[in-house]
Amino acid sequence: MRKLRFGRIIKKHTAPTKVIKQGGYFDGPNWIPGEEVEYIADLALFNVGPEEVEYYQGGKYSTQDIKVYAVEGLTAKNVDTGEIEQIELEKEDIIVDQGNTYKIDSQNPRTRHSDFNEYAAVKQVVENDD
Repeated sequence: MRKLRFGRIIKKHTAPTKVIKQGGYFDGPNWIPGEEVEYIADLALFNVGPEEVEYYQGGKYSTQDIKVYAVEGLTAKNVDTGEIEQIELEKEDIIVDQGNTYKIDSQNPRTRHSDFNEYAAVKQVVENDD
C-alpha cells in the first residue's frame, strides 16, 4: 500500500519551534521526573478554529489551543549539544511559540497511511503571584 505524501506541504508551513521534551520514567505507578531537553524543530502549528472546537477530540479543546503537524522522521537540533537528533513528540512535551506555552495533550498518528503525525496541544496558563 502506498502512503499519502503530505510532508512536502507540511514543510511549506513549518517554522523553527522550541520543543521541551519532558524526561522521566514510571517506577511502578509513580512518575520519576527526569531532565528536560530543549530542541528546535520545524513544526507546523495551527489554531483550533471555532468551527472545530465542538468536533475536535470531543470538544475538550478551545480556540486558544493548537494543532501541531510534524513530518515522519522528525529531526530537531538539541539546544545544549548542537547535535541534530531524531525525536518523536509525546504527550506532556512542551511547545513554545510566540511567547505562548502549550503542552501536548493527544497524539493522532497518521503514519500508517501518510508521512506525518498530528498532535493537539493545550495552551498553558501562567498564573501571576500579584
